Order: sequence, then C-alpha cells, then structure tokens
Amino acid sequence: MTNGGNAKLVYDESIVTEAINKGTSIEYNAKNLYPGSSISMLYQVYNEGTIPAVCKNVEISFDRNSNEDLMDEMIVRNVMCSKFDSNGSHFLGSISGVKLIELENALESLIHDVRLEPGESISIGYGDKMSSLLLIDFPTSAGNETENSQLGFTINSVWEQFNQ
Repeated sequence: MTNGGNAKLVYDESIVTEAINKGTSIEYNAKNLYPGSSISMLYQVYNEGTIPAVCKNVEISFDRNSNEDLMDEMIVRNVMCSKFDSNGSHFLGSISGVKLIELENALESLIHDVRLEPGESISIGYGDKMSSLLLIDFPTSAGNETENSQLGFTINSVWEQFNQ
C-alpha cells in the first residue's frame, strides 16, 4: 500500500528459519524440511494510511536456491481469507489442496480488487494461533530425495490508492 501498508509476521520458528517484513511483502526461508513437515504462517496487510487502497495483484516469487521438486510437492491447506473493518470480520473465501507453486493464482482470486479503507486489514490465515494459520504441507509421499531441502519464497500483495 502506498504510504502506510504493513504486513504482520507470525510463523512457526521450528521450521521457518527467517521471515522478513518488507511492507506488504513477507519473505520466508525454511531449511531442513522433511516429508511430513509443515510451514505455518499468517499474512496480514493493514491500511495504515489515510486513503483507501485496492489490491491490484498478488505475487509469489521463489528464491533461486529453492529445491524445484520441493516447490512442486508442497500443498497449501487450511487457508481462510478475511477482511476486518469497524463492523468485524468478513469471510472472503478459502483455499485448500493447492500446490504452493499455484498459490499466487489462488490468492489473486480471493483478494484482487478488495478495497481497504484506512484502519482496515486483510488476513490470509486467521489469528495468532498456529492451528489457524496458512499451512503448507510437505507430504510424506514426496520421497527421501527431497529431505533436508531449502525453500525460500516471498508473498507480495500490490495495493494502489483508490480515491473514488
């Protein structure tokens, strides 16, 4: 968001070795992943500005050192998306059973053109409890060749001021 967007970091420190907040982007890095493990996180964006903003698109990029086989095996589940305003929370939709490499399109379909007034927020995942976060599973069927792999990715939502 121009002049006032902020993303919140909440993640499982036993798997995610680093998470960096960059405004409306969050960069995640996970190491030593093994079949059966999961990454848990929350992605929230707040309009801290004085002008309404609209989500124009969602971008997910992968670190060049990420294991490509791992990116294709990771499955996103239990993703609820909600908007929070002065009247409470409004459920926008959910995602489950999507491959991590397809998450960008799935998120785009949920939050594209969502408008946030000053003070409002959007949450992908829900709350601060690990059981309700965006979950990315590394299935046991992935095989041992992907064990101890590294995965780094950035989720970025692009917001524009909207004065109409």
